[in-house]
Amino acid sequence: MKHPDPGNTVSKNQLTEISIIYEMKPKVGQFFDDRIIRQQSTHGTPCRICVHTARPTLAKNRQLTAGKPMAQPVNKAHTTTNRLGLRGNACLIGGLLLLMSPVVAGNQPTEILRQTAMSFLQAQTAKRADQEVEISIGRIDRRLKLVTCEKTPAAFLAAGAKLQGKLTVGLRCAGPKPWTVYVPAQIKIFAEVVAATQPLLRGRKISTTDIMFVRQELSQLRNGYFIKKDAVIGKVLTQNLAAGNAITPKQVKAPVLVRRGEKVAIVAAIGTLKVRGKGKALEDAALGELISVRNSQSKRIIQGVVTRPGVVNVQM
Repeated sequence: MKHPDPGNTVSKNQLTEISIIYEMKPKVGQFFDDRIIRQQSTHGTPCRICVHTARPTLAKNRQLTAGKPMAQPVNKAHTTTNRLGLRGNACLIGGLLLLMSPVVAGNQPTEILRQTAMSFLQAQTAKRADQEVEISIGRIDRRLKLVTCEKTPAAFLAAGAKLQGKLTVGLRCAGPKPWTVYVPAQIKIFAEVVAATQPLLRGRKISTTDIMFVRQELSQLRNGYFIKKDAVIGKVLTQNLAAGNAITPKQVKAPVLVRRGEKVAIVAAIGTLKVRGKGKALEDAALGELISVRNSQSKRIIQGVVTRPGVVNVQM
């Protein structure tokens, strides 16, 4: 096949204009066969990619116009067939490249990773019979390409992680090409907690009519909560409380059983022997709290634990 002479030009009605973009500067007299070039049609048809043989110019990135038409007549049917064949070959090559790519051949499906993380968290929270657990697994970037694990990836949590609120689940594959990925998750635990039935003022001693159960998401109760009414009945509020609000340990305290200046009975235990005396409380104290007491007889200050109203036990 003859190459067109760059020194001549051809009218647009005779030949379609060919534009060749070179990626590198060719040498003088060098020919490039089977190069991929862009063909721009002058008859309004869309541009397409085809294979053509042409003589390069000396300058880089220069447009080249084909010369005179070949002496032999062009068989249009044969040309069309060749172009269709080239397109078919291009499609075939593209398909083979796609099949050989790692994206198609053995990537770990992200949905399997999410299911593995879900099963792991369900097993970790299965023992909470008195609570309702809701688990949600976050999205995994589908562009993440991981080699398919031969076995189910091992799930784990970071040291000290709590099984509530937002967290991440680690998935580790120990295959020939090991990998580790972290999956975002959230655990919501709902339970019936003790709350106020009405507005309650600071210093109020809580009774059974002051409290009720309400369903709460536990991760939102960062200051703690009570799940039994007996744990708060008889205690005193340390701050005002709105109706419907859950009661936290910091909002209540045990009632004062011994007040400062009151006379108290001092009970000292020495083995099986108990010695009783009298004293004066130097501070307020609730049940189980440590209190300072002045012995009425010796005038010594000793410390003991309040066991009931007006009684302080001292260990000898």
